[in-house]
Amino acid sequence: MINLLSVFWRIMLRKSSPEELPGSNFLLISTFVFFLLSQIPVGIRLYESLGEVFQLLFLDAILLSVWLRIIVQLSGKLDRFKQSLIALFGTGGLFNLMVGPFLFVYAPYLKELSSLDEIQIPAWITLIIFIVTIWSVLVMAHIFSRAISKTPSVGLGLALVYMLISFLISSSISAP
Repeated sequence: MINLLSVFWRIMLRKSSPEELPGSNFLLISTFVFFLLSQIPVGIRLYESLGEVFQLLFLDAILLSVWLRIIVQLSGKLDRFKQSLIALFGTGGLFNLMVGPFLFVYAPYLKELSSLDEIQIPAWITLIIFIVTIWSVLVMAHIFSRAISKTPSVGLGLALVYMLISFLISSSISAP
């Protein structure tokens, strides 16, 4: 377990790549469950029902899986799909654990707001959330670029497009 966390951490530091992970179905399911569980505490505080939380979490996981499947299939690197998805779920779960405590405290206030001017979130918390968000996009870009054997800039473009698509779909579903 420690070795696995170490690999995920090295991937987050962009010193390792998804190829170093085993491509087992058990690990895929375990990291998927970890990814979902790491988002539930904040999700429950942000949304009205547990059903809505799970709907959005599964939507996020499905979108991520489909996006990865499309890019690896188009690049002819389909054999890297499972390891890359494991890397995305594992690192995503760790990022959720890092930023979750900061979001958890302010989640009840955020769901009631019509603008961010109505709440005073300490600057240091905003900075931490911003840094972790940028870091997670860069790690996603690293995983994408390794999955399809392209440059980091191509991976970054794919990560940004994924984030935009995910945001648009998720916000259209969760909008009142």
